[in-house]
Amino acid sequence: MIDWITAKVPMYHSEPIFGGACMWFDEDAVLVRKRDSFRQLAGSWESSSVCQTYFRTEAAARDCQKREVWISGNPAKFLQGHNLFGTDNLPALAPLFFRAVLEAAGVIVDDVTYARWERGEYELDRVDVAMMLDVGGPHEVRDVLSALAHQSTYVNRGRGLIQAGTITWGKRGSRNTVVKAYDKHGEAVAGPRSHRLPELIPEREKLCDFAIGKVRIEVEFHARALDRLGLRNGNRWHTDTAGIQWDAAMSNLKISGQVPLTPDVLRALPKKLQKTYMQWETGRDLRAWLTPSTWKRHRKELLNFGIDIGQTYNAEHRPRVVSLNKVIQPVPVSSPQWAHGTSLLAAA
Repeated sequence: MIDWITAKVPMYHSEPIFGGACMWFDEDAVLVRKRDSFRQLAGSWESSSVCQTYFRTEAAARDCQKREVWISGNPAKFLQGHNLFGTDNLPALAPLFFRAVLEAAGVIVDDVTYARWERGEYELDRVDVAMMLDVGGPHEVRDVLSALAHQSTYVNRGRGLIQAGTITWGKRGSRNTVVKAYDKHGEAVAGPRSHRLPELIPEREKLCDFAIGKVRIEVEFHARALDRLGLRNGNRWHTDTAGIQWDAAMSNLKISGQVPLTPDVLRALPKKLQKTYMQWETGRDLRAWLTPSTWKRHRKELLNFGIDIGQTYNAEHRPRVVSLNKVIQPVPVSSPQWAHGTSLLAAA
């Protein structure tokens, strides 16, 4: 799905759009520099986007016909209140998003201008493409993210940077390409306020359930990358371009090794019992390793988890080891059927 769009769009408007101004004065209180600031506009629920009149040339500042509007935001959140699912059809989504932002600013978009946008007459500065990968459950999400952090590299970027539960390959704020992976359910439920699902959004419980067990991988295509790919202009994008570019970016993520998908029973063990379990798993004689009182106490506590260290190790508790390449596959999770025809799938 398209998770972010920043673009300069042609739009006739006599009154410049801005949300205020920043001014710099010298020590004699003489105005040195002035810069108009962005106008922030509320979309559906708690989402927002920004826009501002953009003058590409001095002539555009004088001629209303040559003016453009700089628009930036998350189209899915702006149109439907969340970005758990949506569309990757940028040619269809971008005009809807531009019109919604400008109408929120009180600007009426005429049919001729909208037709120009539908033909792709706008310049893109940034496009984010995101996919949701179903890896099983919340525990598997943590296992996969941990393996990605330590067993993968991105071409010309090396290992990912881990920060606040998100793995990032590439420098944030870069004008090139940035790739991110994180637990989408964790973000939607307990992430920063700007990323969490609105409390009053319809079907919030269903939306949260949909995100369980999903790893989100986003690719940010910034201006330099869009130039290199020949995708700076909107008319170069087609219905399948976003998916193709996401797949191409993922081919640069080099994954090696395996990931143990640990069973729930082992995850639930207190730390004091985990070492005992690990020793028992290797076939060690715990009666000779532990004192009689410790052995009895640990055996009693482990029986509560269905593990009897008095018996031979049972392989059913062994972590299931799989190839990380088989877990991280470029197969996107489709939107749920119950959301079709509702405002929760407006960006499609």
